[in-house]
Amino acid sequence: MSAKRSKNGTVQGDLAKQTDQSPAEKIESPPAAPSPQKGGPAGEPLTRKDTVMVLLYTLLLFFAMAVQTGTMALILCALALVLCIGKTPLNNFRVRFCVPVLGLLAFAVMNGAAAIYSPFDSYAVAEFYKFIAVFSLAVILLARFDRRHVPGLLWGFASVGGFMGVVSMDGACGGAVFSLYNAFTSRLGYSLDTVAEEAVTGSRVLGIYADANVTACLFAMTLLIALYLLSRADTVTKKLCAALLCGVSAVPFFLSLSRGAIGFFAIALVIWLAAASGEERLKLFFLFVCGAAATLCCSALILRFDDQTGTVTLLLMLLCGALIFALDRFLVGRLAAVTARHTKLALGTVAVMLLLCVGYGIAAVTVTGPVYFEGQTRLVREVSLKPGAYTVSMEGEGLERAGAFVVEERITGEWVFLANGSAGEDLTFTVPEDLAGHLLIGVEGREGVVLERLALSNGTELPLRHVLIPKAVENRIFDATTKNMEQRVQFFKDAWTLFTQSPLIGHGLGSSEGLYRSVQPFYYESKYVHNHILQVMSDMGLLGLIGFAALLLGSGWLLLNAVRKEKDGLSAMLLAVWVLMNGHSLMEINFSVRGFACFAYALLLLPVLLYAKPLLREENTNARKVARLAGAALLVCFCVYEAVFGGLLMRHRSVMKEQAAYEPYSQVSYMNKLRDFIRRDVFVQEENKLTYVAYTNIWELEEFRSQSEKYVRDLRSSGTYSACSGLARYEYLPRGQWEDLFTASREGLRQVASSPDGWNLQVEFYRTEVLPAMGEENIETFLSGVTALAEQMDAYNEGRMEPVVLTETNQRFLTAAKSAVELPSDAAWQVLNILAAPAE
Repeated sequence: MSAKRSKNGTVQGDLAKQTDQSPAEKIESPPAAPSPQKGGPAGEPLTRKDTVMVLLYTLLLFFAMAVQTGTMALILCALALVLCIGKTPLNNFRVRFCVPVLGLLAFAVMNGAAAIYSPFDSYAVAEFYKFIAVFSLAVILLARFDRRHVPGLLWGFASVGGFMGVVSMDGACGGAVFSLYNAFTSRLGYSLDTVAEEAVTGSRVLGIYADANVTACLFAMTLLIALYLLSRADTVTKKLCAALLCGVSAVPFFLSLSRGAIGFFAIALVIWLAAASGEERLKLFFLFVCGAAATLCCSALILRFDDQTGTVTLLLMLLCGALIFALDRFLVGRLAAVTARHTKLALGTVAVMLLLCVGYGIAAVTVTGPVYFEGQTRLVREVSLKPGAYTVSMEGEGLERAGAFVVEERITGEWVFLANGSAGEDLTFTVPEDLAGHLLIGVEGREGVVLERLALSNGTELPLRHVLIPKAVENRIFDATTKNMEQRVQFFKDAWTLFTQSPLIGHGLGSSEGLYRSVQPFYYESKYVHNHILQVMSDMGLLGLIGFAALLLGSGWLLLNAVRKEKDGLSAMLLAVWVLMNGHSLMEINFSVRGFACFAYALLLLPVLLYAKPLLREENTNARKVARLAGAALLVCFCVYEAVFGGLLMRHRSVMKEQAAYEPYSQVSYMNKLRDFIRRDVFVQEENKLTYVAYTNIWELEEFRSQSEKYVRDLRSSGTYSACSGLARYEYLPRGQWEDLFTASREGLRQVASSPDGWNLQVEFYRTEVLPAMGEENIETFLSGVTALAEQMDAYNEGRMEPVVLTETNQRFLTAAKSAVELPSDAAWQVLNILAAPAE
């Protein structure tokens, strides 16, 4: 029987062949697992039900990315559980009994466990809400969709990502679209008022997640999908829609000015070209070039006029899409056809384009001009200097209105002022040995100042304005005031240290921010590692890494096999997306942002829908029974996970609401209820346990002492600053257990060691509460405890880039306590009481 062809030329004969089989053959033949087909997913046309399913999943993706609340996470969890019931999920999980899906399940189990054993419980549950939303969206995809849905899903992904691009750009302009979007999400419990205040930094678009790097990668993935849809569209309408999606994704992607995202996007394009078949490679190349040209032109217009409204910006984004459509329709195909017939012409065209790009790049960094200050601004340039004396000179107009010069070099973010000078005067400064290397020289100016030359006495001419680069792009490329790469390297080093402390199971979700302070060589704040592999290793150890690696590498392996065997255009694009998202996530917090993770996990699972084959081969009747049982067991595991952890989260929310509304009628009833809250909420317990311990001592309820002591052991073993310092105040101080008080206090300080606040709070606690409670009769024990803390701080400060410094009052008290050890008890008591008084 001959195979029929669809309108776009893809073969649909497999379905027809199945009808020629006899009933016996149908029974004995194993069910066909999804397999790659040349040219992308073909299969039977979508039914109306399939179309509705794709639309509903697109809406779910939108709400998951837009409304990042606990309620939405639980709604997705409930939907996933319901949609896992039926024959379709059972069959889908049978044929998807493969490495990426097993990895997803293992990784989910570790996330749930890490949310429970994390010592930072409130942070952990917030992170787990994110994960269960992402996981539930992925489960729905695995349970209800297959390869025939993929084209529609790609349109859905591109539409959601493109709309987020519109909202982000409009938010940067303070437009009506963002206001309406914010009003809508606020009604659903997720306000973007804070994001609105930070929607743009200078001319850099931060996006709806208030992080330019994360949203840039999101828009880059959307752009790759839209470019694929444009290259494969078979009607003018589809081409126009795909081109417009390219425009509304490309402009915010570029204006996010994320150097990492742009770099990995370029790598992804090269990967796509390398993986594409020879006949479409030239067409893709010219499509990429034309798309880049349209994006740069429209972005330059947006940057040229900083006071544009959201309407004008939106029109320019649509113009970008229209230009891409016109270039693709009237130019790309012709160029590809001509160069395909003439190999030398093709190679020459590519070479010329590369030379033009290289030439422009060289000119852009070498052609400079004067700087015209607009408002109160600062020009900063980086220069490598050896130790010694230098003089800075400058030339220009209106220099009497310029500000001060500074030189600095610290990844800690501190400024070291080597010299200040008045405008119009040469500035002399000396670079000491410990600051030699790359330093920063800056000049501040007000409106109307023109700086024409900035030079050093060693003959170095510092570049001023790069006239061939838009100002916003120049500021981003040549911004010397931040040390992002150096700081990220430090994040990575400290995360590795944390991993080595608990290599098997990690420290639990949400632990990075708290534990960073225990290992960092200088104080900094970072909620995440900026490398998701190290983030997983720090939070969940090797067990978490195995699951996550199985998901990532399993998905990547499916794509590589599809590219190698089929030269499939879809697999080539998805491989480019895989490289982009995972490469960029090695230096950013992408997978820690819920909106990004929802989008990324769905894309990671598309190869499973398209190309996965079950690990258990169905070669005979017994093998088919085993495969069916394995698929059913896998489905049950996913359902149990959603039910158990969704139920635990619901119980956590129930406890929080009940506790907020609870009004005790007696001490005993309150203590019993508090213990009930602790028993029912497996996620957040520390605060309730501390409260239980405190009121056991305050009310002297001996019948609750046994349970209180159990909570004391639990809190002490966590090692967190809040738990240990809380025990010092609420357990050991009222019970007069002085040795335990000082020991617990020092144990808690290890967790926040690099933060001066932790040390200051403990010294203040000793000074204002512990000293009066201990009295003169225990002054020797007090001095011993304070001295031990001082020695701990001195030992900690050795070799640090940034030593911990106490307030003047606390430092004076600590110094006096160390000296008072040699005084008689009564004299020491009098001296410390004088110094213990708060400073006026």
